[in-house]
Amino acid sequence: MAKQNDKMIQELSDMYLESTPFLMEYPWEKEGDRWALLVTCMFSGLGITPEQSSQTVEILQDLGVLTPKALTNMNDERVSFVEQVLLVQNIEPDVASVAVRSLIKFAMLVCNKWEGYIQRFVRQSGVGMVKELKTSLESCGIDNAPAHRIAVIWLQSVCNIPIMLPDDPNIKAFCSKHKVTESQLIDILDDIGFNAGLADDLLALNGDDLRASQQKNGKVASGDKNKLGVKKRGAV
Repeated sequence: MAKQNDKMIQELSDMYLESTPFLMEYPWEKEGDRWALLVTCMFSGLGITPEQSSQTVEILQDLGVLTPKALTNMNDERVSFVEQVLLVQNIEPDVASVAVRSLIKFAMLVCNKWEGYIQRFVRQSGVGMVKELKTSLESCGIDNAPAHRIAVIWLQSVCNIPIMLPDDPNIKAFCSKHKVTESQLIDILDDIGFNAGLADDLLALNGDDLRASQQKNGKVASGDKNKLGVKKRGAV
């Protein structure tokens, strides 16, 4: 399974490199950047200037010590090292100490509640938003399937929620090709820090190739066979 996953990850990576010119800009293509922004907000909220917060977070990212899992597994020496990074940015010692220890406690919470992936919190909330919006659309006479699709596409676009389209032929074709479920695909995307909404768009752009692969193997996915970009696929 690990070897199969490596092939799948490589294919996604290749798709990304080839499709980048055709994709809209995403605030957080890498989920680590979404987490980094939360840490920046945390530091700012604890009294560190926005500029200092941003610079400090960037340094901690470059050093590879900012992820929730890295912070959770720190010994006292590593904690002191992180504090020293803040002190070098001219952050007051008492503020630096509170900021680092608060960050580590929150990182532990993220690991306990969402296995270290803050995007799962966003996704969890997003699923509820999709459900509520879908219900509202259905109350206006829109059928279940298109209502669901409308809700997901809009929330992907305006909130950058890391969710994927329901019952999408492109996603189904990709999962079938790599012998994973859609749930497993999302778990793998979380593990490599890849935005699930971006992966959704990549699979839409490469849908023809994915279905061609299915046809070659005797499996044909039904549905729209056009390559759809983010700006175009809003047509349901």
